[in-house]
Amino acid sequence: MEKIQATLSPEEKLELLNQKLLDVFGSIHRQIMYVSFERRVHEHIHTGGEMTYKELNLWWNEESQKLAGNVITPILPPEKNYTWSAIPHIFSTPFYCYAYSFGMLVSLALVEKYKRE
Repeated sequence: MEKIQATLSPEEKLELLNQKLLDVFGSIHRQIMYVSFERRVHEHIHTGGEMTYKELNLWWNEESQKLAGNVITPILPPEKNYTWSAIPHIFSTPFYCYAYSFGMLVSLALVEKYKRE
């Protein structure tokens, strides 16, 4: 990224930085939010709880709000926030998203270590 930045205009540098920040946010924070939702659902199931589609929507909305705070205003009402159902890994490979967060954090740490040493 540093080599690429040296060839860019100030506007292009800002866009590259913006894209990098979005990647980091998506790979760390958003993926942890997915796992938090999955843990909540699985803990509920393992304690013998039942749930409705509406409850899943509400839990997804709550976890999303923890991530976004007051910065993003949801379009859908919380009980209809079904966007979790469009994420295939929730059904096929639950809990693997932690690997994105872990991988990004390790990569960032290794780059900093490389720069220092």
